[in-house]
Amino acid sequence: MALISIKEYAERNGLQHDNVRHKCQRGSYKTAQKIGRDWLIDEKEADQDRRIKTPRCTALSGQEIRH
Repeated sequence: MALISIKEYAERNGLQHDNVRHKCQRGSYKTAQKIGRDWLIDEKEADQDRRIKTPRCTALSGQEIRH
């Protein structure tokens, strides 16, 4: 398990640094560890989008609705 900074993790995964930090604080990442003032995370940790996508939201965004 190779730990990297959340800044590097965000860059590798196309995410915002602040969003990754907030997820670490909320406990959304299993491998995130705070060492001193810095957050470290396993480079292989998968980022999960847990937002619920309703048919109305997907219709507004232009995505195809599947029933």
